[in-house]
Amino acid sequence: MAQISRTTAQKSAISRTIGSTVEVNHEEVGARLDRLLFPDGVPADLTMATVVRAVGDVTRRNAQAFEGAERFLATERSEDRRLRETRDKRFEDLRLVLIKARGAIVNFWGEHAAQDVGFVGTTPETAEQLLSYARNVREKLGQGFDGYEVDMPSDLDLGRPDPANLATAIEARATALEQAVNAYGVEERETQAALNARDKAEAAWSRHYSPVASIIEGLFRLAEMPELAERVRPTARRRAGLVEEADLGEMEESRAPQDDADSVV
Repeated sequence: MAQISRTTAQKSAISRTIGSTVEVNHEEVGARLDRLLFPDGVPADLTMATVVRAVGDVTRRNAQAFEGAERFLATERSEDRRLRETRDKRFEDLRLVLIKARGAIVNFWGEHAAQDVGFVGTTPETAEQLLSYARNVREKLGQGFDGYEVDMPSDLDLGRPDPANLATAIEARATALEQAVNAYGVEERETQAALNARDKAEAAWSRHYSPVASIIEGLFRLAEMPELAERVRPTARRRAGLVEEADLGEMEESRAPQDDADSVV
């Protein structure tokens, strides 16, 4: 039997590695690929053209899922921002009425009267602490100020503050803030869930891109279509999610990307 060259032997060995690996694992890999390539079931009239298209559709589906998840995340973040602004406004409304109520009490009955109904220290700077502070003041306002002497010059009448009116004003704004805090909390959790879904979709694209592109490139080269193989070749830029010149036409057909400052991160 004629001798073969070392180069030929190595190529044969490489080919046998592929062949033996496929032979041993083709059923398992086939079942996995059936589920991935044909999520609606394997067509009865399966051809290689169908296989090529199915392989290419994997990343197409991944990209569509990623785009959808990113758009949904952008919507959630917009709503998140709106509700955060509402919460902040309700916070300022309550904080301001507390400051004014405290000032009215101090002006009419003095500092000790204000301290006795809960106006102690500085006004809190967080929503949760401010709500607790406000509810404590509102409750203690119910005791009134009948036992306190008026701490105001007799010839200066700025009007006697009504504790019940102060309590009602504080409670109304505290309720509005509490509702805004709860609404923002729900939206914050929904935004985090949307972010997780976006990241999951992006990870799926990253997992599938290189193998899909390599397979399609290989099939084009196997079919002796090198120009098309080069067009889809998985380059370092593409693996990083950056387009090559051949991708620019596809970019022009879709929505132009946002500037980095406006993009969803």
